[in-house]
Amino acid sequence: MTKPYITVKHLILEGVSYALLVANLIFGLIFAVTKDGEIPTNYSGSTPTAYGSPYTLLYVPAIFFGLNILISLIMHFAPSQMINLPFRIKPGRENAVLYYATLMMPVEMIIMSAWSLTFTVIWAMGFGALMVPMSVGLVCILVPTAIVFTIVAYKHNR
Repeated sequence: MTKPYITVKHLILEGVSYALLVANLIFGLIFAVTKDGEIPTNYSGSTPTAYGSPYTLLYVPAIFFGLNILISLIMHFAPSQMINLPFRIKPGRENAVLYYATLMMPVEMIIMSAWSLTFTVIWAMGFGALMVPMSVGLVCILVPTAIVFTIVAYKHNR
C-alpha cells in the first residue's frame, strides 16, 4: 500500500522514537541487573507503600514499545480513510492534509518515548512522588500537540 504522504521525515521521527525506547530498555536493564534489593513500586504522596523487583522498571518501556508498534502499524498499514479528522478532506488535498495528520503520529511517539525514558530514570532514582505530575504532564503535552497538528492539517485542506 503506497502512501505518498508518508515521507522520510516521518520515518526518521519514527526511528528516533524507537531509539529512545531502546535507550530506555538498556537503562532499565542495566539498573535492574546492578540494583541490589527491591525498589519502591507504589507511593502515597512521596512515601513508598510497596516494593518490588527492579525489573518492574521495564514495564514502562515495554508498554510504550507496544504503543509505538501499534501507532506504526496504523501509520503504515491502515487505509487513509481510517484516519479520523474532525473535518472532511477536500478532493485534491488528500496528500497535504494526510501528511500532517500522519506526521502527528511519530511526533507523539517521540513525546511518549522521551517521557517513558524520563519516567524510568526518575523512578529508578527514587523520585516516585513525581510519577503522577509527570503523567499529567504527558497528557498536557500530547493533547495540545494533537490539536496543533489537526489545525495545521485543516489549514492545508483549503
